[in-house]
Amino acid sequence: MNNKVKLTIRGVNYYINTDESVEYTEELGRKIDQRLSDLLDSGLRLSVNQATVLVSLEMADLIHIDQIPLMDLIKPARL
Repeated sequence: MNNKVKLTIRGVNYYINTDESVEYTEELGRKIDQRLSDLLDSGLRLSVNQATVLVSLEMADLIHIDQIPLMDLIKPARL
């Protein structure tokens, strides 16, 4: 299944081809847009690029945290 999804992030349209569902991909786009807006509207002196890097690091951290238990499960058992 190849879906073409339009995401609008900070007023810019992005067209994404994905095997994920349209709803899931749109939700990811909304979360990114909301987090960027939160950072940029917070009063911190951040450029869009700086806020984008911070959001990327935050999301990468969440992915990493979620994978730790999975990685522990697939490590070979030591006898």
